[in-house]
Amino acid sequence: MYTHTGSFPLEIKTDDIYKDIGSNKNLYDTSDYPKEHPRYSNANKKVLCKMKGEYAGTSIAGCLCLRSKMHSIMNAEEKDIKKEKGVKKK
Repeated sequence: MYTHTGSFPLEIKTDDIYKDIGSNKNLYDTSDYPKEHPRYSNANKKVLCKMKGEYAGTSIAGCLCLRSKMHSIMNAEEKDIKKEKGVKKK
């Protein structure tokens, strides 16, 4: 379990998450997805209480969360995204 101000990572077990998003598009802000992505839409851009994919249409392959504002996430394209608030980058 890991929470962060304004976000709550969770694991979703489904055959096709983007199909599920399409059938419930009123619940999601997909404005950060690439324009060529089939679920891209500006309809809910910056609307409060809409769910948003933190990594803009890219699936997360793994996550290591040590404490609040200190985590590392590997997306499906094997790009590592690290956040370390208050930690020097030496």
